[in-house]
Amino acid sequence: MSQNKKTIQKYMDSFQETDHEQILSCLTEDVIWEMPGVYLHHGKDEFDK
Repeated sequence: MSQNKKTIQKYMDSFQETDHEQILSCLTEDVIWEMPGVYLHHGKDEFDK
């Protein structure tokens, strides 16, 4: 399995387990997290709030 696939699998497993620290470990500092019409977060600090 490629490193990218391993990271996605780790993220999905962590999401299912509600393991916020492990989720954060899968993200880069420049992450953009958007739910259209609800929120738009730029960077790990905003994502972590």
